[in-house]
Amino acid sequence: MDDEQLQKLIGAGIAYVSIHLRSEAEIRSYVEKKAHRLKASKDAVLGALTRLRELKYVDDEVYARMFVESRMRSRPKGERLIRQELKTKGVQSSIIDAVCSKLFISSETGKSNEIEIAKRAIEKKWRVWQKFPVLKQKTKIYQHLASRGFSSSIIYKIIDELTEKSYNR
Repeated sequence: MDDEQLQKLIGAGIAYVSIHLRSEAEIRSYVEKKAHRLKASKDAVLGALTRLRELKYVDDEVYARMFVESRMRSRPKGERLIRQELKTKGVQSSIIDAVCSKLFISSETGKSNEIEIAKRAIEKKWRVWQKFPVLKQKTKIYQHLASRGFSSSIIYKIIDELTEKSYNR
């Protein structure tokens, strides 16, 4: 194995991760493409990935936790969509299960807190939608939350809660 090629692959991997965190599958794919351009061997790719793991640049558990926390801060999404996005990024199912159970299960009650997350996702829009007729409100709420990956049972609970307040005015 050529030491210079190995160093180039490690450097490329670090540069790729420095932009923002990546899953192991994404990093592996990127390093393999670089290795192909450099005409490096499979051993160089494996060596680079091993070294990146040692340096803690490759850690799917940290990646998944940061990914989910970022999603929840910027655009809250349902558990189903988060799981799908992580799976698309190549994260293992066991890691996805562990991360999602920490995020979507309340530590105090032991129950799902997805309803609270859905409420946060609809907060800003609801102020505008309150002016609409009830049927249009329900449609807007359903479409918005469904596009964010919330289950229909969660969506219907939110619709009942929000539109019931409209009737009491």
